[in-house]
Amino acid sequence: MFYLLLFSSLNVRENSLRTLEQFYSSATFTGLFDKKIEKAKYNSISDRLRTINVNYFKAIFESVFEKYASKYLSKKDNIIAFDSTTVILSSKLLKEGIKVGSSDNVKGVKYSVAFSGVPVMSKLFRERVYASEDIALKELILDSPLSKENILLFDMGIQSRASFDEFSDKGLNFITRARNEVRYLEQSSAPDSIGQENETLIIESDLMVKLFNKKNKETQHTLRLIKCRLKQEEKSLYFLTNNKTYSAL
Repeated sequence: MFYLLLFSSLNVRENSLRTLEQFYSSATFTGLFDKKIEKAKYNSISDRLRTINVNYFKAIFESVFEKYASKYLSKKDNIIAFDSTTVILSSKLLKEGIKVGSSDNVKGVKYSVAFSGVPVMSKLFRERVYASEDIALKELILDSPLSKENILLFDMGIQSRASFDEFSDKGLNFITRARNEVRYLEQSSAPDSIGQENETLIIESDLMVKLFNKKNKETQHTLRLIKCRLKQEEKSLYFLTNNKTYSAL
C-alpha cells in the first residue's frame, strides 16, 4: 500500500481512490514488482487505508530519516523551521477534531511540522486546546530531536514569554517574529548594527531587552529585539532571538 500511495503521489497532483485503483492495475506500477499483482477495486483500497496502522507509516518515516539525516542535515548552524496548518472538514466526515468557530458542522485537525529541507518531525492534534500555537508548536519543538547547534525558526504563533524562557533554559537558539506593540524593558543596545542593510531590509535598532507578559512580569532571560524596516513598503518588522552573537542581518 505504501508503494501505491508513493507512486500515485509522484505521478498526480490530486489523488483519489479511483486514481489509486487505476494505478494499481497499470503496467507501469505492476512492472515494479517481480511477483504478479492482483487487481483491486477502489472500495477494497478504501478498506485497507481505513484499517492500516498509522505506526506503519511512522516506522517508514523514522527509518528513512535515520538513514539519510546525516547526509542531508548538517548539525552545525542547521535551521529547523516549525509551522502548522489546520485542515477543516465536515463533522460528518470527521468524528473527532478541533471545533472551528461557533459552528458544529465543521471540525479541524492541526498538522504541525518541523522541517529543514526535509521533514524532521510532525504531530497531529485533534483537541481544541491545540488550536493555540503556544501549545501545539511548543509541544512539537520540545519533542523534536534537536541539538544546541540548531536554530529554531517559527513565526508569531508562539508568544508565551514562559516558552521563550523555557527554550533558553534548555539551550535552544530560536529566531521568531515579535508584534510591533511588544512591551519590553531595554537593557542595552548595539549601535554598530544600526544602518546595516541588505536588498530588502535596513536595521533601525538592535536591543537587549526583557519582555513583559500579560501580568507585567519580566522574562527571566534577556532577549535580543531587532527592529527592521522594509525598504519598499516602509513597514517595520520586529525580530526576536535569544542568541546574542548572530549578525543582525
